[in-house]
Amino acid sequence: MRQIIQGPTLYAPQPNEWIHEFVWHGEDGTHKTHIIPGAKKFQKLRLIPDQFYYNITDVRTADDALIIVKLMIFYELINVETMLNNTRDPIADFVRNIIYLFIYFVVYIYI
Repeated sequence: MRQIIQGPTLYAPQPNEWIHEFVWHGEDGTHKTHIIPGAKKFQKLRLIPDQFYYNITDVRTADDALIIVKLMIFYELINVETMLNNTRDPIADFVRNIIYLFIYFVVYIYI
């Protein structure tokens, strides 16, 4: 059984309870547009809007040009329960889907 505690509050788990640790993709410390697995580790979800940068490299257009797509992605966690039920790492899901959408757009739509 999952219990979501909204704060600010102090909470001490019972002996038979544990606090979940989230492990998400995050920015590489050396380059802010490079996302690496496991870079973000935390126990409290931030419910305020956030952002990250991402570059999609080596995108080839329909006319065979090679481009880099530079993105700034804004997001806000609205429904914690839905997020917990559907993904372990929403940042990885964002990156994977954005890569697919932009490559599809560049190759098939933008001619």
